Amino acid sequence: MGRAFAEFVKGAWTIRSTLPGGGIGGRKDTGRASVREDGTWTIVWSGIAGTWTGRWSMHRGRLDLQVLTGPKELTDPDVSTSSADKVPETVKDNLGIMLPWFPMGAQDVFGRLEVAYNGTDLRIRHFDMSGTMSIHMCNRA
Repeated sequence: MGRAFAEFVKGAWTIRSTLPGGGIGGRKDTGRASVREDGTWTIVWSGIAGTWTGRWSMHRGRLDLQVLTGPKELTDPDVSTSSADKVPETVKDNLGIMLPWFPMGAQDVFGRLEVAYNGTDLRIRHFDMSGTMSIHMCNRA
């Protein structure tokens, strides 16, 4: 049995991110996200990234994420929206899918997201076109 996407995503999440660069093991940061049913979200990062806010929407399998406040390079209107296609309308307790990813204003597929959920842990791995990977581990807070 699956839950509607909006029902699944809303609530409080802890996030552990590992990004490329920064030496062996990559750059790491942790945060706490709040995703609301009205289509808004907030992430408070523990490091220098500070607080980000934005909007999300889901329509016909396309998830759009917009950064409204946060790093200047992510809030520019030309690059502030990222999208994933083929997002399922419902989320089951055991999910493993690969999604086309259009980050920060890209008009064509720029990479892919590998999404896995086991009923407890949500793992999102982003691969850009060169194969560079970032990992985001999310758990209910």
